[in-house]
Amino acid sequence: KACQLVSIMGNHEEMFLDALAGGSWTATWLQSGGLEMVDSYGGAIEDVPDHHIDYIRSMRDFYEAEWDLLV
Repeated sequence: KACQLVSIMGNHEEMFLDALAGGSWTATWLQSGGLEMVDSYGGAIEDVPDHHIDYIRSMRDFYEAEWDLLV
């Protein structure tokens, strides 16, 4: 049986997307690992590649398997 990868969005990803939109979570996100993320991409939020942002946007809020609910 093939393995299936399911990416679940957490609070850091939600804060990142909010920061991209200029939202109110930008300062909190930067203090919660966002600054390190931005640094890893070259120092500016604009340096994050579009395909990485698309991947984050594609994450699910939850995943329900036969015997598990993952959140």
